[in-house]
Amino acid sequence: MPLACSRALRICASLASLAPLVCVALPATATAQSTRGPTVFAPSQQMGTVSVRAALVQSDYTVKPLPLLRVVAKRMDRPDSVAMQTDLDGRASLPLRVGTYTVRAKMPQPVNGRSYAWSVRVVVRPQRTELVQLSNLNADSAEVAPRSVVAAPVSAPSRPVAATPLAQPVEKPTQLPAANPFAIPASTTSARVVSADTARPVAVAPPPAAVRAPSVTPRANTSKLILGLSLSGSSISSEDLASSTESGAGASAVLGWGFTKNFAIVLDASAARIESLNGNFDLAHVDVSGRWHFVSRSHGFVPYVEVGYTGRVAGKQDVLLSDEMGNTYTGDLAILGGGVSLGGGMEYFIAPKWALGGSVKWTTGEFSQVKFDNVTIDGLAMDATSTRINLGMSWYPVR
Repeated sequence: MPLACSRALRICASLASLAPLVCVALPATATAQSTRGPTVFAPSQQMGTVSVRAALVQSDYTVKPLPLLRVVAKRMDRPDSVAMQTDLDGRASLPLRVGTYTVRAKMPQPVNGRSYAWSVRVVVRPQRTELVQLSNLNADSAEVAPRSVVAAPVSAPSRPVAATPLAQPVEKPTQLPAANPFAIPASTTSARVVSADTARPVAVAPPPAAVRAPSVTPRANTSKLILGLSLSGSSISSEDLASSTESGAGASAVLGWGFTKNFAIVLDASAARIESLNGNFDLAHVDVSGRWHFVSRSHGFVPYVEVGYTGRVAGKQDVLLSDEMGNTYTGDLAILGGGVSLGGGMEYFIAPKWALGGSVKWTTGEFSQVKFDNVTIDGLAMDATSTRINLGMSWYPVR
């Protein structure tokens, strides 16, 4: 026991000799690029609903539902589709997996001399209901030529008819009143059928452009499993350490899980060998952080920020110590502590599952424990700030 106490006192006294171990210069700033792209859970695992209402607005602003209309929802990035008929009120509800769909419908029979067809793009989101209205305003409509009613020709009488008061006049083709703007001249041999609804002009929106934007598969995939490997540069500084600046290189590995396309929990472990005039030593960090991705559908760059808790250790092997009695001891010396980390980075997706990127992290806290072989002493309370810069590649294997 006295030996252990003397060794502990000697370790505390020799902490000053450890100062050159952990004073490191900040490496040069690095840049990184990254991508995006999209999801709470994978789209194949989530369901949403598309609620369809099909109706036509008449010239007197009355609404005419379209019952038994066949509605088809076709996924834009896959060949599968879902079909359903509207009920007597012109409504239908389609449960669909998360994704982008094109809702199509076509009336089997014309209405008021016009045929209607629809092709509407809709994005289905998890646990949400998207309303799609099929009406005159978003339909591709075309006028249908009406059927002609041909009047039978009137044969000329074989002999003249006596002009007597009781003689029956020869039947002529019926003429509509002149006041009717749709009257048909008597000389024509066919009568055009005009419905009452088409007698009044109805304002119809122009059909949508025939050219539609092609569907685009998102380039970024930041959900579910995250794996990463990077080259790392580390540094540490403290008022309790020497003023010299020393730096070192190492490696970093990341394991994480994206709960959505934006939010993930990541475990980051890094280690670096610092070259010092008093001998090389090791500096290691282990982080548990929350990460927020800023995903965009228009490009492959995905910046992100992180905040979390970090455990740190700085150590050196085969350290020679001596006590006041002149006894010398050789063993492994390490100082340990924790802190809070804040950082950010950027990734560029070269493929939906692969991204190149980099990050920078700052960790502040204190070293609170000293270990020399099997002897542990608490209460060190040495404030220190460390910095890490990583450059590498990330893999998102699950879409």
